[in-house]
Amino acid sequence: GSSGSTGQTQTQGTTGHGTTGKVDFSKLDQDGNGHISEQEAAAYPNLAVHFQSLDADSNGKLDEAEFAQFETMEGGASGSMEHGTGGAMEQDKDSGS
Repeated sequence: GSSGSTGQTQTQGTTGHGTTGKVDFSKLDQDGNGHISEQEAAAYPNLAVHFQSLDADSNGKLDEAEFAQFETMEGGASGSMEHGTGGAMEQDKDSGS
């Protein structure tokens, strides 16, 4: 008798399952080093978009405090982001008639 073993590759890590709106730090920090790298942030487009402005010390990764800023942003600011805390918004419009 020949016992044919079927090679099953188990894919580890669920991609985007059960992420309804809220995202938490530990879920994004995939390697568990206490920081969210830009690569890890890329998994969550909303975060990736704001990565630069959230990375207060510009070290290329977000710590929990910096990520908390994002959560506040996501939760509180519903579309209205006129009050930029960093002031690095490049929207200097000349309103001179």
